Amino acid sequence: MPLFARSYNDILEDSLLELIQNTRLSKVPNGAKARAVLETVARQASTAYKIFDLNLARAFLSGASGRYLDLIGEILGVTRAGLETARADSQSRTVRFYVDVGTFGDINGEATFTVSRGTTIAADDQFDTKVYKTTLPAVASASSSEVFVAAEAVIPGPNSNVGANVLNFHDFIDYTDSANDSLKVTNVASILTGAEVENDTNYRFRISNQVLSAEAANGTAIRLAALLVPGVADVKIVKFAYGIGSFRLLIKSTTPSVPDSLINTVQVAINGIEALGNLGIADRPDETGMSLVVTLRYRRKLPGDERDTIEEGVRTALRDYINTLDIAEDFILNEGVERVLGVSSEILDMGLPNKPFDSIFVYKETLLRENKIRNELLGNYSPADSERLIIEPSVAEPIRILRAN
Repeated sequence: MPLFARSYNDILEDSLLELIQNTRLSKVPNGAKARAVLETVARQASTAYKIFDLNLARAFLSGASGRYLDLIGEILGVTRAGLETARADSQSRTVRFYVDVGTFGDINGEATFTVSRGTTIAADDQFDTKVYKTTLPAVASASSSEVFVAAEAVIPGPNSNVGANVLNFHDFIDYTDSANDSLKVTNVASILTGAEVENDTNYRFRISNQVLSAEAANGTAIRLAALLVPGVADVKIVKFAYGIGSFRLLIKSTTPSVPDSLINTVQVAINGIEALGNLGIADRPDETGMSLVVTLRYRRKLPGDERDTIEEGVRTALRDYINTLDIAEDFILNEGVERVLGVSSEILDMGLPNKPFDSIFVYKETLLRENKIRNELLGNYSPADSERLIIEPSVAEPIRILRAN
């Protein structure tokens, strides 16, 4: 909204009136020299008003953008977040090398091998879109069938972010059976840590909260500090978790499980804004895993590859539903049914009328998080305030699909 701007017509009208009232020039028709001079002055004055208005707006947070917003941020000591690269470390259990059958020893003459640093992982076999590189070597033990690796995108920014099960090709061939491509790779969860340079809206929000967050140790300061850590999707602050003067910061990461490295990074971020005498502990929520078995009934007999595609879509739909649930957010059985049936019109039905899933198991952590206790789930599941549901990572086939026809 203009603050001081005056239009060309208003300026010209006032100028003509003043000329007639204060001089002997009582007639200034169109084309008159005096009118032409006033029209020129009015246009320049109107432009000057607009420029002044624009520059004044840029001096306020609500109207500033681009470089002008950066200048306001610099005054308050808030810098714009820069370009971030999509990455996943091995502790997040996101990028997985595996074999379909047997162990790594079976494809390498019963010997252990190492997936080397710099191995290319990509979304297609041309390696020209969504390309990642492993950042650390990973040992594929002869007795194991899977190993999780650390990887990051070659090109920084959000365009390298990928959904689950997108990275399915690699160029590692240093194992005996490489001619048969028996070593597989995939990303079992989305990788969403790539980010563009912070946009004006988000930056403006952080600047507007800087005065409050600068006080330190308040909820706004702690939340903003944690959310700036790449890989953090959201946080939940639990006050007095360890007694008076303490809080627990529960992290919801962009990956299903919260890796220890992310917890440590967030801890460092909040340590710098804690008040003396306060104790803040960054932690992950209690991760309750889920595994599901479902029988699908098709409308007609389909070729095997079509069924495989549909069933992979079902796995993806269920995985995305459960892994994106928030901390303390319920699992709704009917929502799971809708996600499955929504994958394809070729799915006629699933399970039985009163039991759409053959089985659903939840894996609750013990108090010391040393192991998990499995229980069968018969309906909806309401997690505790510090609990988050994820697909159980320890189960080889957490979403199993059977065919009724």
